[in-house]
Amino acid sequence: MARPGEHPSPLFSFTAYSAFAGLSVGVALLLIWSVWVFSPSALSLRPPDALLTVSVLLFDLVLLGLGSVGLLLRVWNMRFFEEAFTVRARGVSASFAYTQLKDVHLYIVSSGLQRRQVLRIQVLDEEPFTITGNPRNKVLNTDLHSWLRNKMEGDESARGTSEAPPKATQPTS
Repeated sequence: MARPGEHPSPLFSFTAYSAFAGLSVGVALLLIWSVWVFSPSALSLRPPDALLTVSVLLFDLVLLGLGSVGLLLRVWNMRFFEEAFTVRARGVSASFAYTQLKDVHLYIVSSGLQRRQVLRIQVLDEEPFTITGNPRNKVLNTDLHSWLRNKMEGDESARGTSEAPPKATQPTS
């Protein structure tokens, strides 16, 4: 329970900052190393090797490309509370009620040797929000996808709507 004047702790949260920060540090260190490899003092000690030059430059370009992917992320931060969730994304900084959820999908994406879960959250009148991972809450013993699905089903039953088609009646003869 939050004290008066304090914000409640989120039940689930997602942030893209940590992944982007780690990648940025790696790119920066590699660029510093590349500048040192091609500095005039280092080149005066040994002649440039064409294979080393090409491989370092290609590796730099790949890392810069991966670093720029972080800039393309739409969702920067999502926090899920009991009654609503907040989103900080490109062009959006808002809070949404769970009644505004339109759909939630969990995808498994394989890239090389790595398998990741991607959660796509669609809200009414908004572009879908996509986050990497499916955070777990150990206290609630559930993951975000299951919890959002339960919230959506609970809201549908509270409104008296159901996706099941009406039962057909058989004419009596």
